[in-house]
Amino acid sequence: MTKRHLRILGAGLSCLLLLATCKKGESIIDPPDPPEPDFSGKWSGTYGDSVSNGTFTFTFTQNDTIVAGSYSAISSVGFAGGGTVSGNISGKNFQVQTSATSGSCTIVNNVSGSCTGFQRGSSLSATYAGTNTCGGSWSNGTLALTKQ
Repeated sequence: MTKRHLRILGAGLSCLLLLATCKKGESIIDPPDPPEPDFSGKWSGTYGDSVSNGTFTFTFTQNDTIVAGSYSAISSVGFAGGGTVSGNISGKNFQVQTSATSGSCTIVNNVSGSCTGFQRGSSLSATYAGTNTCGGSWSNGTLALTKQ
């Protein structure tokens, strides 16, 4: 055998050993990283809790895992207004807090949930509970939004 044949044989054996170390279904080539979650944009839908129900529209901006933005809501108990939203995301899961002022009252909701994706038409579902500094609280809230 010539040196050339030995090099080819050595390279072939190296490839076989490398392939043999892979488990079934694995690849020796790293798959591309999944795209970063992107909550930014407009999400609209409905909500309901132990006190009221209505519609929500959120507009999010995102910087890394931090989300912020604004929301507007129309409720069955007469609240029509909006406020701010801020929080964190991790993959498709999120935790945010909404805050609004109505007269001398501050209304706060703590929201957590997940979404099916980040492209237009993706859906988001969440649960929440909240308080009003002028009295009252609500629980068992559910929120269903679609990315616009």
